[in-house]
Amino acid sequence: GHVVVRTLQRPRTVEVAAKAAGAVRIAIREDALEAKVVEAGDEAEDGVLRIDLQGRGAPEVVLVEDPTDRVGRLTGRTVATLPAFYGLFGVEAARAGVELSISRMAILFTDLTGSTALYDRIGDAAAFEVVQRHFRLAEDAVSAEGGAVVKTIGDAVMAAFDGIDAAVRAARRIVRGTRAEHGALGLGVRAGAFEGPLLAVDANDRLDFFGTTVNLAARLEHAARTGELVLPAGLERDPRIASIAAEHPVRHFEAQLKGVRGIRELVALDFGRVRSEMHAEDA
Repeated sequence: GHVVVRTLQRPRTVEVAAKAAGAVRIAIREDALEAKVVEAGDEAEDGVLRIDLQGRGAPEVVLVEDPTDRVGRLTGRTVATLPAFYGLFGVEAARAGVELSISRMAILFTDLTGSTALYDRIGDAAAFEVVQRHFRLAEDAVSAEGGAVVKTIGDAVMAAFDGIDAAVRAARRIVRGTRAEHGALGLGVRAGAFEGPLLAVDANDRLDFFGTTVNLAARLEHAARTGELVLPAGLERDPRIASIAAEHPVRHFEAQLKGVRGIRELVALDFGRVRSEMHAEDA
């Protein structure tokens, strides 16, 4: 077998045959890593590979990896949905010009409704504090479902999840939480979610996401009414979501989404109500 030694700041990599070497000296050059065996593998008493790093200049982060061991590795998809990553490394992003493709991720957009009237009614300072409390509520809801808030835009929240089911559960938490905490102020939430491939890029020195998946999630949010989460039609029957959809009123409709070709068949889950409330009204 072998190990791979690479530097983090610059793309310099060298492979070392672990069985052939008991000790190796690696010189960190300007544009490359140079490895030299200083003790053969059969001469090592304990079978441990020792690596001596030599370099000049600023300190660097050097990684030693077993390329065959994939257990426990974090993919970009997983890291991008960890709240701790944004809290600890929020300003870390892909190098300028580098685009990282993620094969599948769920994006959720929520928007606070009624906030414009709230600013007029109670004043800017008081309304701003209410909106900040809403953002904290949303962040807690997203984190509880294993996702991470990517950013806020005005009164809207963009969040990333490993799967669409987590995004749906988080949306329900946000709708219900906002209704309980701020409903008396005339505030509500509408939401949209979509799952698919996207790009992770450096935007304003932060990790951000772009692509059709992001655009569709945003357009679905715009198609929602207060209290609703809008999804592509058929997702309400997805085994990951069906049990949640069964608890709430479901509205099927067609819409022309801005910037998207053709008419889309959509479904709205009304998290502002539960089916038992509908039955009580009918009675």
